Amino acid sequence: MKIKKQKLVDVLSAIKPGLAQKAIVEQATHFIFTGDRVLTFNDRICVSYPVRTDFTCSVAAEEFFKIANNIPDDDINIEVNDGILRIEGLKVRAVLAANSGDVILSFVQSLNLDEVPKRAKKLPEDFKEAIKLCVFSASTNMSIPALTCLYLHDDYIASTDNLRISEYKMKSSLGCSVLLPALSAVELIKFDVAEFALSEEKTWIYFFTKEGAIFCSRLVDAEFPDYVSFLEGISKDEIVLPENIDNLVKTASILTEEGGDNQEIEVQINKGKLKCKGQNKLGWIECESRIQARLSITFVIVASFFLDILNHTHTMFFDQNKALFKSNEFRHVIALKGE
Repeated sequence: MKIKKQKLVDVLSAIKPGLAQKAIVEQATHFIFTGDRVLTFNDRICVSYPVRTDFTCSVAAEEFFKIANNIPDDDINIEVNDGILRIEGLKVRAVLAANSGDVILSFVQSLNLDEVPKRAKKLPEDFKEAIKLCVFSASTNMSIPALTCLYLHDDYIASTDNLRISEYKMKSSLGCSVLLPALSAVELIKFDVAEFALSEEKTWIYFFTKEGAIFCSRLVDAEFPDYVSFLEGISKDEIVLPENIDNLVKTASILTEEGGDNQEIEVQINKGKLKCKGQNKLGWIECESRIQARLSITFVIVASFFLDILNHTHTMFFDQNKALFKSNEFRHVIALKGE
């Protein structure tokens, strides 16, 4: 069958979050074509997208994607016969081993992807913003599973790693209380999801886009800590950050230890000055501004996350060893560095 090359490549790129790095589950590193959808499943996340084909099969994802992406034609032809997938353009032809995909499909069938959408509910309009702002405070220490999750509770989303706490109050309620792994949330915010549903056992959560994509994640069965009391009472000293704080943060993040979304900078307020500093093995960069504050505090924060906070508020409250950023809908507490 003929298929538009770019459309296929775009869909395959979108469902990559469901691929495993290693084949812990058989075929978890494969794209699965079901006839009406193409999907990936790694035992933690399942992502599927509507794509109609006249064949069903499982094919190695990395190799298939590279081949499809490097065919220069607008249309490509794909056929599957006797365990062989053939993909070709005008001047490029390739064959790959293919199988039925039954191992993955047996798992996916239990997700009831055809039935669950019928009970989907609309997500709060600021759900994605809430996820984005809370995901940075989740822990990466798997010894305490609840702390590696986002707590979705009615109209609140919260997270904590025992050093930071983030809480966002959404404009409407989800009507449920579940723990969504932060690793899933990081991938979820790449999708423009509009609706959601829970499995009957509340072991999986499903998110749906208007284009028909379905993002499914396992939920964690654990008790989230009572964090609310730690957000209260931090209002002893109020600090209004300078108007140019955004530029200071962006400049300091030029030199950081890690790239991508983990660019940490150090922020120091002392003797009426605010300094933002970034540092890595190549060197360091520091920029400063005047600030109406006589306190002496220091904290480390992910630069991109700090910029997201600053979109909501330039006001910070300080009390003992904690600092609080808050707006009408968002609160974030961070532990301060000792002297």
